Parts: sequence; C-alpha cells; structure tokens
Amino acid sequence: MCTVSFVPLKDSFVLTSNRDEKTARHTISPKIYTEKGIKLLYPKDEKAGGTWVVAKNEGTAIVLLNGAFENHKKKPSYLKSRGVVLMEMIKASNPISHFSSILLKGVEPFTLIVFQNNKLVELKWDEKQKYAMEHSVSESHIWSSSTLYNQEQRALRSHWFEDFSTKNNPLSPEKILSFHKNTQTENTEYGLVINRDDITKTLSITQLLLQNKHIEMTYMDMENKEFVEKTAF
Repeated sequence: MCTVSFVPLKDSFVLTSNRDEKTARHTISPKIYTEKGIKLLYPKDEKAGGTWVVAKNEGTAIVLLNGAFENHKKKPSYLKSRGVVLMEMIKASNPISHFSSILLKGVEPFTLIVFQNNKLVELKWDEKQKYAMEHSVSESHIWSSSTLYNQEQRALRSHWFEDFSTKNNPLSPEKILSFHKNTQTENTEYGLVINRDDITKTLSITQLLLQNKHIEMTYMDMENKEFVEKTAF
C-alpha cells in the first residue's frame, strides 16, 4: 500500500499498487465479496479485516497509501484502521463526497487514490484536516508513501516512472506490472520492491484494469514465489 501508479491506456485505465508492510501482516488473496447488494473485489488484511485496494462492480476503485504529506509520529494505538476507513468509503454511494462527512478522529494519517466516474481524486488526512486534489485522467501519475520514503526518494521514484513511461510507450498492463516489480531491483531500501532487514518488505503487487464497468484484478504474491492470480467482474 505504499507505491501506487495510475496510467490511462487507449480504452482503459490501470491502477497498480505495491504493498510494503511488516512481514508479520498476512493477507487473504483477492475474492469477490457481496455486501448489502454491492459486489466488492479486494485482498483482505487478515489482522485488521480491511484492505489497501478495492474495486466495486460499478467501476469505482480506491487504493490506500500510508501517511499524508510527510512521515508522522506514530501513536501507540488508533481508534480505527485506515483499511477499515477505505472499506467504509467504497460502500458509500459516492465515495468522494462521503470523504467530506466521514469522522476521522483517531485515525492514522493516510492518502486515498479514488477513481470514480472517470474522475481521479487524491484524498488526504493528516490528523488535523482533510484535503482533496483532482488529477487529470489523461496523464500518468505515481505516488509513494510518506511513511517509508522521504521527499528525495519520492522524487527519484517519480523520475524512474517518467523515464520508464517515455521509453516504453505505448504502455500496457504487463509493462506497468514489470515496472512495479523490476525497477531498481538491487536497491532494497527504496527501489520499487523493498526488503528492509526482512522486517518491512514488498509483500504483494496488485493491479486493477478498469474498462468501463469491467474490472480485472491481477494479484502477485511476492512472498509465495511470485504466485499470480487474476479475478474479474
């Protein structure tokens, strides 16, 4: 949940997320869940019960990054996990509008990348106030978590992404997945796939292909011999 890219293709959009997390955080592979008549597709955090990437059958998708603008001082405990907040958002009829009314006191800082009705919006919470920034869906974007990557590292990663996009035009879901998996492989500190002393690692890569209301999720388990599975609705 710590590196996210958005890429517009000829007739679709692609959201890809690398989940950098403590190795003790186990995951249930992506499944389609039906809740109150809404079909949701997501991998589940076994501990907290939430997720970091989710899609709804009408075409909305939300991806979570830890932190807001800069790294924050972590508190001993929080009232609600960020993954659970994400699940509350996706179940709303209008997640972007819902963000303005949702109560976030006692929630750790986060960033949400929301794709809804062909709009791309970045939503942030820094423990003091909320922020909303709309981005062009005709351009590519990349975000890196402020809790794991400092400003210089985030800028470098953006440069790698721009360079890759230029050299590999036209992009495809497969090329984008390769970027998220194979960029700066020897740089285990802030390459796209990290391994910081076997404590914090890139546990998985999840990609959403959004084509009208058809959604396909590709999930690569980096801890299980890079096992790949696809789910769609």
